[in-house]
Amino acid sequence: MKKKRLFIILGAIIVVIVIVVLNLSQRDSGEKVEVALVKRSNITSKVTASGDLRAKSQVDISAETIARVRKINYHEGDYVKKGDQLIELDDVQADATRKLALAKMEQAEQDLQRAEKLIEKNLISQESFERIELSYKTARASYEQALDAYRKTKIFAPISGKIMKVNVEEGETAVMGDLNYGGTVMMTIADLSKMIAVVKIDETDVPDVRVGEHAEVVADALPDSV
Repeated sequence: MKKKRLFIILGAIIVVIVIVVLNLSQRDSGEKVEVALVKRSNITSKVTASGDLRAKSQVDISAETIARVRKINYHEGDYVKKGDQLIELDDVQADATRKLALAKMEQAEQDLQRAEKLIEKNLISQESFERIELSYKTARASYEQALDAYRKTKIFAPISGKIMKVNVEEGETAVMGDLNYGGTVMMTIADLSKMIAVVKIDETDVPDVRVGEHAEVVADALPDSV
């Protein structure tokens, strides 16, 4: 009887041990959870859009006088420096007008110099002197106008850059502009050393774009360049 009771007690102990071992093994095999410390950080958003690359500085060369195109010194695709003479217009009439105006101004200047000496000696009236002086001023203004018209027959590059377009041919008449007409645009020059990107972004991305933020521009022709 004592042996039977001993076996029952031993069996109960074994059952308890098995239950404890099973519980411990189940706890050890549970899913592990990784814990991290919460920190404040910035969220970066990226906006992507396509557009066009344009020269930051581009100039249209327009005629400032009416004259025939005599010679075109540079053509589309050529690079020019500021001050290079691009186009020569027919200057025969402008040069003749300039020379005639110069001769009249020089004669009027001589008349004024003589009048200044005469009025000092009271040999001419103040009215006569003022008339001669006015004639000189008028002749000088006419010469300056004729000289300006002559200079406008020589077209020089206002900036350094590449000639993007040539819109005239030799022998064609160039016409200056007025309030209603812009005149003949003979050439277009662009400085390609500095470019700007003109892009259209979706209206939903507008709040994510700020003036002064960094932007990366990649050209299709040069995918490895930024």
